[in-house]
Amino acid sequence: MELKKTKYLFFCGMIIFIFWTITTILLKNNVKASWLKKFIQEDINNVGLDSAILMNPKTWEASGHLATFSDPLIDCKKCHTRHRADKLIEESGVEEAGGMTHEQMMDYIKEHN
Repeated sequence: MELKKTKYLFFCGMIIFIFWTITTILLKNNVKASWLKKFIQEDINNVGLDSAILMNPKTWEASGHLATFSDPLIDCKKCHTRHRADKLIEESGVEEAGGMTHEQMMDYIKEHN
C-alpha cells in the first residue's frame, strides 16, 4: 500500500510540474509577443532584429561600432532624467549635431542653456 501511495504522489508531482512548466512557457511567450507588438510592430521608428548581443569582436569592428559609436548622455539635475546631448542640440535647431565632438557638444549646451 505504501508503494502505491508513493507512486501516486510521484506521478501527481510530475503532472503538476509539467503543467506549471507548460504554463510558464506560454506566459513567457505571451509576454514576449506583447512586447514585440507594442514596441516593434506598432512603432515605425523601431526595427526588429533577432541576433546575439555577444558577438564575435570582428563583427562589431566590421560594423563600425568600435570606432565610431558614442552615446553622449547628460543628466538633468532639475528633473533627474537622462538625455542624449546630440538629440538636445538637434531639437534646438542645429543640423547634424552627431558630427560634433563631445567637447563641442558640452560647450554648445553650456552656451545655450
